[in-house]
Amino acid sequence: MIYEIVLFLHVIGAFVLFGTGAGIAFFFVISNRSGNPAFIAHTAGTVVLADGIFTATAAVAQPISGYILTQLGAERRVDCAVFGIIRVCRAILASCRLDSNQTP
Repeated sequence: MIYEIVLFLHVIGAFVLFGTGAGIAFFFVISNRSGNPAFIAHTAGTVVLADGIFTATAAVAQPISGYILTQLGAERRVDCAVFGIIRVCRAILASCRLDSNQTP
């Protein structure tokens, strides 16, 4: 039962990461295409807020719930190299996201 709950939270976290990430990026691109500096600045502030509330919390919860799933499930013997590769990829992606969230 615990495995199913953690799996549900893990899947919901993935949906939140993908959905809010895509939605936030879409609105930011549209605001940048408008050419209106006030509109772009307002949208950038909203993007940073939404990223902090939704995307960042899901990004923190994803590796934690993924690790718990590997410990609870049949895949208990996940190679340490796999987790190392995942950590490196997540660090690269996180640095790109943090760099892109700089407000003008």
